[in-house]
Amino acid sequence: MIRSVRVLARTVAVSAVLAVAAGCAAPAAERPPASASPGAGHGAFQPIGCPSVSVAYSTSAPAPDSTGGTPMNTPQAEELAQALGTQGRGAYADVFGLLVVDLPPGRVVLCVTDVARGRQLAAAAKRADPGIDLSRLDVFGCAYSERQLAAAVDRMPRRAGESVDGFPLYSFAPAGANAGIDVGTSQQGTRSTDLREKLTALGGGIPVFVVQGSPATAAQLSVPARSDG
Repeated sequence: MIRSVRVLARTVAVSAVLAVAAGCAAPAAERPPASASPGAGHGAFQPIGCPSVSVAYSTSAPAPDSTGGTPMNTPQAEELAQALGTQGRGAYADVFGLLVVDLPPGRVVLCVTDVARGRQLAAAAKRADPGIDLSRLDVFGCAYSERQLAAAVDRMPRRAGESVDGFPLYSFAPAGANAGIDVGTSQQGTRSTDLREKLTALGGGIPVFVVQGSPATAAQLSVPARSDG
C-alpha cells in the first residue's frame, strides 16, 4: 500500500488559485538549501531539516479543523498534526511555517521560524490534547512563517489579467521549506531579473522565485481578494 504524504496548509482566500510549482519548473534564482536545527527533533527520526516541499495556498484547501487527508494517512500522525495546526494558527501564528504528515509514515514534521517557540507550540498542543504523541514529532527551522508568506502574496497583483512589466502572473505558492514564494509566469518572465526583483519588493523583501506557469491556471483566477473583516 502506498501511503499518502500530506502537507497541511491554511486556506488563504486570495484572488489566485495558487499552484505547486516545485519539481515541475526550474526557478530563475537558486533556492537556499534547507538547514537542520541542531537538536530540534523530538523523536528518534531525524530528517535533514524542514522538508523542501511546496504546498499551494489554495481557495479549495482544507480548513484547519478538517483532515483533508486520505484513509492511508496514519491516524496518530493526523491527530498530532491537527493539534499542532490549531496552536500554530492561533497563539503561535508568528512562528508557524508548515506541517508535513507521514514523512516518513507515522511522523509529523513541524517547521517554524523559531525552534524554541516551536517546542512551546508542541507543549501547548499537548496540554490542549493530552492524547497526542509528541514522540512522533520533529521540529525544524524555516525561513518564513505561513502568515508572512500569505501577507507577502496579498501585496502582489493577483487578479485575472494582471501582470508586472508585461509578464502574466499565473500562480503563487510557498517555495520549498518556506524559503520564499514561487510565482508562476510565462517562459519569457522566468528570464526577467527585473520581474523577480519587483515581485520581491512588492512582497516586502521575501525572496521570489519565478517559475514557468500555465495560462490554464489564470482562467481560474476569479476569487475575490481576502477580507480580514
